[in-house]
Amino acid sequence: MAEIGYALSGGGYRAATFHLGTLHYMRHLKLADGRSLLDLVNSISTISGGTITGLWYMMNYAKGADMDKAFEDLFHKLRDDDVIGRGVDSLFAKDNPGASAILEMVKAYDEVFFNEETFSCILDSIGKGNVHHFSANGTDFANAFAFRFQASPKNRSVIGNSEHRIPLAIARQVKLSEILAVSSCFPGGFEPMTWPDDFAFASKEENKEYVEGAERFQLMDGGIVDNQGLEPLLLADSSMAKGSDRKAHDLLIISDVKKPDIKSSQPVNIPLRNKLALSHLDIISDVLIAIGVGLCILFGLLGLDMAFGFSLCLTVLGVISRTASFVLKRILVRTIKEVSPVPLDGKKVWSYPIMKIATLAGNRLGSLMQMSTVIFMKSIHQLRYKSVYEDKGWDNRRINNAIYEMTTEYGAWVGKVKNGNYPEDLVPSEAMQKNSLAATNMATTLWFTDEDREAKTPEALFSCGQYNICMNLLEYIWKLRRDSSNTTLESDPDNPEGAHQLIFSLEKQLREDWEKFQKDPMFMVIK
Repeated sequence: MAEIGYALSGGGYRAATFHLGTLHYMRHLKLADGRSLLDLVNSISTISGGTITGLWYMMNYAKGADMDKAFEDLFHKLRDDDVIGRGVDSLFAKDNPGASAILEMVKAYDEVFFNEETFSCILDSIGKGNVHHFSANGTDFANAFAFRFQASPKNRSVIGNSEHRIPLAIARQVKLSEILAVSSCFPGGFEPMTWPDDFAFASKEENKEYVEGAERFQLMDGGIVDNQGLEPLLLADSSMAKGSDRKAHDLLIISDVKKPDIKSSQPVNIPLRNKLALSHLDIISDVLIAIGVGLCILFGLLGLDMAFGFSLCLTVLGVISRTASFVLKRILVRTIKEVSPVPLDGKKVWSYPIMKIATLAGNRLGSLMQMSTVIFMKSIHQLRYKSVYEDKGWDNRRINNAIYEMTTEYGAWVGKVKNGNYPEDLVPSEAMQKNSLAATNMATTLWFTDEDREAKTPEALFSCGQYNICMNLLEYIWKLRRDSSNTTLESDPDNPEGAHQLIFSLEKQLREDWEKFQKDPMFMVIK
């Protein structure tokens, strides 16, 4: 019996489509007993964009659906359905009384993916097939902890974290669309979801007592604290090991679409073509009033009624403008006093050139984004990786399935080939390198544009997920055989020999597919 843990990283539609390709290929690989490699996956952890694919897979797994058809349907939905457009249209609809982008996305996710399905379907199916642990992950803003929608057998499901534990009866009612919204509402793009008020179950009479007594806290994108989703897999492994020093999982597949070359933010320098400031509104208003009053007097004396009416309108416009300027200035002064992290005189800001304000704001926004997406996130991710890559117990039990691996620009294979540390028959073809670069360079968005579709970016991502895991499994086999030259698999207690033999049995299929991928990277893409 082999146990495989699979982590689906965040990264918007880039992640969702890449991971879908990987799952699709794992299902394609057949063992001697008729099972697929995907059937050996017993633990799944998802983050943000990866949660789209993870929840879709688990929902269809729970229903016993035809998985080939389910994968095909999801690819078409990702490629062809404008999910973000549905959310935006709903947000700005004239009859919409709300102002929450993330709640409109919940509606869109339901329409496109989940059709009101709740977490109960996953909770009820867990442990009845090959999947024994599942976790879709968000971030608890109250304490910067991960917030897990976790399903495990024997009533060990944990919904929440150590600070905020959600009763199972309540968690069963949470919609899959709401879980996806929590996992993918990235800062800057969406506002947080507030527990429990922003969830549909909160409006039900039978939940009134819980809702009234529940602590309010905010939930956001799981990638903030763990963009690879490693922690839930490690927790699942610890639970399965039952105190043993040996790892319970024979293999962890860490599927990751992060970009390796995140650059530092560059200073913003907006050309100061003029010195226009907000205070000029006062001057313009005063000029309008002065001209209007003067013309009213002149045209009144001359008896020119139409001209007098025009002058009166000009005066009224000036008064309205002056009033608006006065109100806006007071709001600005008060707001700056309340929210500015440094002492600022709002009256001086009112007289400061607008272009300089834009430059200052742009530089501060850039530094904040740099801190959150590079400095803070990178350090957190390194800590997560160390928990797997510096633990000797995971030697020969891990595969990092990274989207950029087959590119010349970022792939480690180039250096490995020179050092004789990579099998030459796994060097990617030019077509694969080009395809992988296109997949890697897609922006982190929750949509595909018409330009993306025309460039076949969805197909590039899907195929990249397929041939990447094909290559990684072949390299994994090559490494195991090389590493076992002095120590046989049978005598090395750190090598899960039984699971390795199952993967070795796939080598012929893998090599046949690899040759086809070399010629046509998209030969297995869903049409």
